[in-house]
Amino acid sequence: GGATVKGRVRLGLSEAEKASFALPKVRHPKDNDKGCGEAEHDSERLKFDRASLGLGYAIVYLKDVAAGKDWPEAMKSEDRIAVIDQKTCKYVPHVQVARTDTQMVVLNSDAADHNIHGYKTPAAKNSLASTKFNFTSAPNTRNDDTADAFLEEPGLYLVKCDVHPWMNAYLLVVEHPYHTVTSHVEAGGLAPGEWALADVPPGDYTLVVWKEGMHEMPQEADGKISAYNYSDNIVRELPIKVEAGKDLVVPDIVIELQKK
Repeated sequence: GGATVKGRVRLGLSEAEKASFALPKVRHPKDNDKGCGEAEHDSERLKFDRASLGLGYAIVYLKDVAAGKDWPEAMKSEDRIAVIDQKTCKYVPHVQVARTDTQMVVLNSDAADHNIHGYKTPAAKNSLASTKFNFTSAPNTRNDDTADAFLEEPGLYLVKCDVHPWMNAYLLVVEHPYHTVTSHVEAGGLAPGEWALADVPPGDYTLVVWKEGMHEMPQEADGKISAYNYSDNIVRELPIKVEAGKDLVVPDIVIELQKK
């Protein structure tokens, strides 16, 4: 009696704003000759499709699901892993979901030394107070056995590099499989910003949409960027009712452009 719940996450820009909007840039004047590329890039915190305003890197999930479908194949193994790569001095993927009791595997595809520092943080904030793991990552290496990077507790983890302060990513560690991450490009048969949760049992649920804060503000010391601060993450919750065998289309969830 399961059903599919689907919808779209969209950035709240008017047609006039859409035409003139300039993507925010992030400066990174360090190790540009070791894989970091040019001295700035478009912020990963605001990825959307210019035509449809479909918003990427939003996590959509059901809250407090007691029963339902099995985990996808990649998350079933007792030796399950979640891979994050340090590539062109960015984290790939930028946002991902992992099951509890998953080993985080860290790749370094760059010629630069990195440091990967993970913080367990509240969903709406970007707290750097609770370190989960913190270790170095040499060029062209794979680290797949660091005990501190075994993710046992559910929750949101912010990942940063202490060497390259613009680098950041998120992992949401979860206890059930009703989670998905939107893309800002067409992917998996879905248009930008679209999402779908399949095989949802009948019942009343809270649907949650999480989106990282859109702004990253540099801190400078002696003319150099020493760190980045982020605007608060965005968390939206709405009640939904799923009926047996009847797909549910949720109206567009609009995320307004944050003020700095």
